[in-house]
Amino acid sequence: MKKILYLLSAALISNVLMAQSKTVILTIDHKIGLDTCAAGIEGVNNLGNQFKINRIQYYMDEIILVHDGATSDTSTVLALVDGFDQTSLNLGSFTLDSIESIRFAIGVN
Repeated sequence: MKKILYLLSAALISNVLMAQSKTVILTIDHKIGLDTCAAGIEGVNNLGNQFKINRIQYYMDEIILVHDGATSDTSTVLALVDGFDQTSLNLGSFTLDSIESIRFAIGVN
């Protein structure tokens, strides 16, 4: 009987611990105003100057999640982001309730 209770307790605890771990995926959609970013699209900057986009590519590095008053480093994530495609980055699994912010660097260190 003790073995059965022990096994049930272990199964319950492992399910609770697994339920608290959440996979965090950062999705990036580039926009020019309200339009989806595409080659050849024209936009206007904050000074009123028109510009035309031919290419947008950059690296994202040093991504840090700020959550529940703590931080989690996702230093294994380095991504080449193409501004003409939707980008989804799997940042990993974390035990958290809410994400307050995401900090990152543009470029490679």
